[in-house]
Amino acid sequence: MIYQSPIGKIVLEGKEGIESLLVIKEEYELERYKLEEDKKTPLLLEAKNELDAYFKGKLKSFSVPLTLKGSPFELAVYNALLDIKYGEVASYKDIAFAINNPRACRAVGNANSKNKIAIIVPCHRIIAADEGLGGYAYGLDMKRFLLRLEGASFKGLRA
Repeated sequence: MIYQSPIGKIVLEGKEGIESLLVIKEEYELERYKLEEDKKTPLLLEAKNELDAYFKGKLKSFSVPLTLKGSPFELAVYNALLDIKYGEVASYKDIAFAINNPRACRAVGNANSKNKIAIIVPCHRIIAADEGLGGYAYGLDMKRFLLRLEGASFKGLRA
């Protein structure tokens, strides 16, 4: 399903649970998802409604079912990301400790970059150890927008 959000077009996919939420950066990327436009299942409509409420500042915790995919390590990271509350942030190191693997900060960053369910699995809430924004697959402007929407504290751009 293609959903027009305040941050641009989002492609939602999933059957039993949301499997992917992709933010479309360029119009040409939509071509491969044209068939998804008509797929408006109850699950996808629930996700769209929750996203609408999130972008209006009325939803702080998603309840739509998810189908997380990845290695056991990646799944541990995604589950730890789901524990970061709305308006809060954490560092890669915080997540590494949360999954009982304190030396895995870089691996946490790598797993974070593979997250296929952006926003709902809140990888945007991960910031650098110095409280700078760090990176984000969809760009720092979008990360800043999402964190400001949630009222999170951060220092801004990191060189």
